[in-house]
Amino acid sequence: MFRIILASIFLICCWKWGDWRNWKKYYPTILYYILLDFLYNMLFANYSLWEYGGLFPNHSLNDIFVAIIMFPCITLLYLPYYPKKIDKQVYILFSAILLTTMEAVAFAFGLIKYYHSWNIWCSAAFWVATFVVLILHHKKPLIALPITTLGIIIVVVLTKLPIENMK
Repeated sequence: MFRIILASIFLICCWKWGDWRNWKKYYPTILYYILLDFLYNMLFANYSLWEYGGLFPNHSLNDIFVAIIMFPCITLLYLPYYPKKIDKQVYILFSAILLTTMEAVAFAFGLIKYYHSWNIWCSAAFWVATFVVLILHHKKPLIALPITTLGIIIVVVLTKLPIENMK
């Protein structure tokens, strides 16, 4: 139920404040965001750092729901309001704190579980990185690709992903 309420809030906020007129401008970044999520699910299929629970009977279906509903909303609410001149770091930090808080509530309701030393602080850092990458991809996608690849390698190394156990 919480997942439906949260998705409904995101959809209402996105409908009211999202930049729907210019959705095509954000579409490549939305797809990039979803692609990175699916890449996480492929790389960490046998060594999850987190798993969604709740609405559907397994993580994969819950993740698809989040990727298709929540990620486009997050992108359409985040990118259009990114400041042009000042307070960029404050905007990124505020966005990361907001999503980390939502994740902490989801954790409290048992809708997300952490594994392999992952915790809310890791997620907070991950949200900061996510918002930086979304802006970077939106403005300079060819620079975002190698930086994201480096970020993925860092996460793989820091979390000690057992490469030999990958599918």
